[in-house]
Amino acid sequence: IDEGYCLCEIVLDDEGAPIDYRFLEANPLFEAMTGLADAVGRTALEMIPDLEPHWVETYARVAAGGEPLRFESGSEAMGRWFDVFATPVGSSGERFALVFKDVTERRRAEEALRESEIAERAGRRRAELTARVISELEALGGVAPRARRLVALLVPQVADVATVEIPDDQPVLALSNRARRMPGADGDDVAAILGRLEMRSQVVVPLDLGGGVQATLLLGLVDPERPPYSPDDVAFVGAVADRVGLLLARARVQEEERQIGLRLQ
Repeated sequence: IDEGYCLCEIVLDDEGAPIDYRFLEANPLFEAMTGLADAVGRTALEMIPDLEPHWVETYARVAAGGEPLRFESGSEAMGRWFDVFATPVGSSGERFALVFKDVTERRRAEEALRESEIAERAGRRRAELTARVISELEALGGVAPRARRLVALLVPQVADVATVEIPDDQPVLALSNRARRMPGADGDDVAAILGRLEMRSQVVVPLDLGGGVQATLLLGLVDPERPPYSPDDVAFVGAVADRVGLLLARARVQEEERQIGLRLQ
């Protein structure tokens, strides 16, 4: 047959509980499918000490239950995925036979495809958020209004906590609902709030306002169910910061020109 095959028996401890299984027979494809040489007469844990317990548990149920089982599962210890058909052999409740295929390459291809699709969806979401940020900030006048709108747009899409600190101005802060429910999230002192919140992951990037003026954008995560920021997230935030910096710089210049005009009048 063009599949791996082996006949095995469950190894029991002194109390009759399954703790391992021994290979009694194996066909020539067994070694190619598993990477295990000279397996006959040896147990699974002798050959793979870190083998996951679910393999022993599953095969013990098949041998004792008398019902065949078809399943697909992976072994991190072996670095492989298998499509397995397991069936009991005899009436002792301890022997079973396996017919299986190594499906590692297929699983890797499927995983790569899933990761590609996830990355594509994430890229679309980031592009849409960037377009929205730029569009809404351009519709506003002034540095402070644009900074407030920026943090409001980034929470909760990419952060639980977002703040922009501008020299000689009050920092602006936005919090997700999860962050607001955390101890220390109340009050008007942004620095104190940031000090009290326990952020699991954060990104800090500069916002160049031109003329030697530099603001700071901070994004943080407090929700334990959200994954920490990845290198892709950091790159995205940096790209958004570059474009937002130009908009804030333009607003700062317009504010300065307005002040100059008022003084001249």
